[in-house]
Amino acid sequence: MDDAVLANTGQVAVAMRSSMDGKQWSDWSRPTYMEDIRVACPQGKYLQLRADLMQLQGGKMPRLTSLDVTLHRAIPFDMPWNDVSASVATAPGLPDGPAGKHGWISVRDGHFFWPDGRRAKFWGSQWLFAAQHPTHEEADFLAARYAKLGFNLWKWGGLQYTWLTGTHGLPEDKAERLDRLDYLFAQLKKRGVYCYAQLDEYGMARICEASKELAEKYKIPAY
Repeated sequence: MDDAVLANTGQVAVAMRSSMDGKQWSDWSRPTYMEDIRVACPQGKYLQLRADLMQLQGGKMPRLTSLDVTLHRAIPFDMPWNDVSASVATAPGLPDGPAGKHGWISVRDGHFFWPDGRRAKFWGSQWLFAAQHPTHEEADFLAARYAKLGFNLWKWGGLQYTWLTGTHGLPEDKAERLDRLDYLFAQLKKRGVYCYAQLDEYGMARICEASKELAEKYKIPAY
């Protein structure tokens, strides 16, 4: 305990309790009356401390100005942004690649199902604009990282708009754009990540050259 000013007959007692969700708490630990306090507390994500200041007969009320807490036996948990290796940070139940190996999904009672009767569940995010056209080297990393975190679905975002206008950092050459998109698509598919392709975002429902190219490339039916 740092900066605890104790009178000759005054005492400061510290107790702790922990919680995994911030709602259900363990019992308070036994109050400890020492300057170098060591308190045993159940593991948890949240920690609460209680300091009891006691004035004994003939003494002055102690004053607590600060309290430093050191967690012993704590395990460092580092998740580097560029880590794609298998580790304790790898999501359980990784996507089972390649995407499509289990056949077509169907809808029953408001849920997706695989042909073998198992529930099909998807967890994904939307990639916007130039993020959908990385270099091959970037695509290798992005696909591996995405799958490591447990994602099995990605959604094209604003693709028709950016292809039509040529903005938002896309390569000027359409052949290069298509090559990058195709390579990213292949890398994600290999790792079990499915694609949700939406070509009529931003209210641009008209057929344009870009959407025709993509529809033909990936055999997307026109509606």
